[in-house]
Amino acid sequence: MSTRRNPQGPFLLVLLDESRKVFTVVGPMADDTEWNSRVDKAQKQGRQVTIYQTAHPPLSRVQVIADAQLSLGPGYRYVNEDLVSVNDGMSPDD
Repeated sequence: MSTRRNPQGPFLLVLLDESRKVFTVVGPMADDTEWNSRVDKAQKQGRQVTIYQTAHPPLSRVQVIADAQLSLGPGYRYVNEDLVSVNDGMSPDD
């Protein structure tokens, strides 16, 4: 999993839980190191989660959710929850 520090400015991330067929959007941020670490830990626990950075120029959260829903298809739904909680006491705002 690559860590990105984006010199072009803040971006959003899409987190995808393949087993539950749900996704969420986090950010904006300029460094996704923490989220990549969380996804890596969740994958090591056997979770089917992935993460990807949104395209540039930055889109609004609403646009990112709509684009993700279109590209993922009707089998997936947006949820407003932490999909990569790994029971380590960390919250996404840490």
